[in-house]
Amino acid sequence: ERPGKMPSMLKTGRGAPAGLLMYQGTAFPDEFRGLLIYPDVYRMKVRAYEIKRSGSTFDVVRQFTLMESDDGMFRPVQALTGPDGAIYILDWRTNSGGAGRSWGDGEHGRIYRLTWEGTDTLPAIAPGSMSAWKELKNRSTDELLTILKKTRDFELRERAQKELIHRNDNAYADFERIAADRSQSLPARVSAFGAICQLDWPAAETSAKQLISDPAPDVRRLAAEAIGHHTTSEQATSDLAAGLLACADRDAHPAVRRAAAIAAGSVAMATESTELRQQIATALLRTLRTVDHRDAYLFDGMLRGIERCGLEGIAQITQLARSSDTADKDLASELFLALRTHEAAAGLDELLKGNTDDFTEAQLGRLLTAYRHITVRPPIDAAGASYWLEHHPDASAVLQVTALETLGLIGGGRSPVVTKLTLTLLNWPDEEIRRSAIKAAGELRVIDAARPLYE
Repeated sequence: ERPGKMPSMLKTGRGAPAGLLMYQGTAFPDEFRGLLIYPDVYRMKVRAYEIKRSGSTFDVVRQFTLMESDDGMFRPVQALTGPDGAIYILDWRTNSGGAGRSWGDGEHGRIYRLTWEGTDTLPAIAPGSMSAWKELKNRSTDELLTILKKTRDFELRERAQKELIHRNDNAYADFERIAADRSQSLPARVSAFGAICQLDWPAAETSAKQLISDPAPDVRRLAAEAIGHHTTSEQATSDLAAGLLACADRDAHPAVRRAAAIAAGSVAMATESTELRQQIATALLRTLRTVDHRDAYLFDGMLRGIERCGLEGIAQITQLARSSDTADKDLASELFLALRTHEAAAGLDELLKGNTDDFTEAQLGRLLTAYRHITVRPPIDAAGASYWLEHHPDASAVLQVTALETLGLIGGGRSPVVTKLTLTLLNWPDEEIRRSAIKAAGELRVIDAARPLYE
């Protein structure tokens, strides 16, 4: 996997997944709630996946085929929940498995309606009304609030919330009470909190700071995410950062810790205080070093928080790379592999233009490679790799090829020294080195290599 890329819940193999649905309606048994419904155009079937929380992410614990057809034109491309709670599958209906045609046959597309007719152990469930969503416009504010608090149908609840927000009928106080009321259902509290964030964030910030210590992990996580998403420069205070950093460091739930770390980074982005950014970056790096690397999402959350601290965050990782401790250097070089910003490229330049004698070959290899993953606008030039290559003519052939390959992918390597080195490596005894040098010569457009390659 590419460094910095999060692992998937499940590798499903070749296919063409289309419009994913998480079913949260009431027209199917409870076993269906939370299922991921996955139409696969290429395989001509609809799959279902049951997931459960695992650390700061989820694992697939069961999967099965929900719908398939022996019709060669069946191409499921979208799954949706309808007003009646049924699952609707849109069939593209074409004999193309993908890019061969960007449309169906123009007249025979289909929509399938899936309902629950019952089994020996799970009785039939009658679908709801097709006008359930439409009728919300005729409901009173009190009725809409009751639906928001009582219904188990996600789509209906969200539409009731949106109707209340649209009316803006002094509903803020009602939403605020529901969000804070621990006797209400979790979905109702979450929906109400989302509503106050949309209606009046400056006022909702007070609720968010209180909810960050709520007993429910999902409420704490969403409060942290809201702070990270909405916080302005005026709100980005040391007290706000301190609460998020404490949550990132000590919360019992890893998903909450991840959200809090990213939110702390967002506070660092919002603040105009260099000192506060330094404090946040220092605290997040200290916490990152205690995180179990097996929880890739939690570890990544800490790193993304540091990354959002800008130059102050990168300075912490650069300082770690200069440590006399080999483990610290290993960690820093691994972190650089996963960074994706201009500031990270500047940090690499600083390290590679400095004294690199105390780095191991593996650590240097990671630093030289890290530029390749930073695809930003305007593009970086990997100046540090070019400088290092020109000032380390006696480095191992492996490291020199690594630097050349980086310059070939990123640019910035057109100097006479690069040309000379490329020509030298084209005649290297090791076949793998020669092969890499040939590739680099093409990417760097080393004109002088044309004749040796021809010969």
